[in-house]
Amino acid sequence: YGNLSYDTLVHYGDESGAFGPEQEIHSWGVNEDVIREAAVDWIDRSLKAPFFLYLQTVSTHHPYGTPKNYRGPVNGAGAQARYLNALHYTDAVLRRLYQDLERRGMVQNTILVITGDHGQAFGKRHPHNFTHKNYLYEENIQSFLMVADLVRIERPVISRRIGGVGDMMPTILSLVNADRVDVPGQDLLSPDCRLKQVFFHKNTHPQLWGLRDGRWKYIAQHTGNDAQLFDLETDPNEQAN
Repeated sequence: YGNLSYDTLVHYGDESGAFGPEQEIHSWGVNEDVIREAAVDWIDRSLKAPFFLYLQTVSTHHPYGTPKNYRGPVNGAGAQARYLNALHYTDAVLRRLYQDLERRGMVQNTILVITGDHGQAFGKRHPHNFTHKNYLYEENIQSFLMVADLVRIERPVISRRIGGVGDMMPTILSLVNADRVDVPGQDLLSPDCRLKQVFFHKNTHPQLWGLRDGRWKYIAQHTGNDAQLFDLETDPNEQAN
């Protein structure tokens, strides 16, 4: 992140002394609330100018965690229970961030974009499929893109359009009326959006590569061995190759 063009970078381990071990969620970093507070302080210093804030959450990252005094809705100490409680906690932090913006009168001219980089598996659909890096089934790679724009989006809309990470930038730029940029992606909210093949891979052994083409999903090793083809309309859990 230090090589990117952010004006301000705040993170656990940056030697600023802003965060301590007592705020750790797990080895990936500190809880989202202390990061949210640092982000809001930065927003207060940036009120006179448009800003772009990227807040990265870590609670839902394996091994999954919540603050010690947080009690989620799911009982149990297993991995999936910890994960669901971490999701619940992260949702609550995002609500508090929204309320922070609301108290500052900023929700009408601020766009919130919420996404993740991959799914998470718990061995429910496919045996031995845990976390996200071992296979390319939907529970591993499927993610989401949520956009909250109180000016342009008057009611909830669910889109079934298939996109990839590369489509996020042109989609967000269109929401702020920015000029189009020459990138290999498209605005997922545009009426001109067209269904394209989406490619994906994992580089942990054995390497797997795949593509999504409408209802069809193809997976194989990079050598072409162990090829699998699924019809996700009739077989969304990928049980029949």
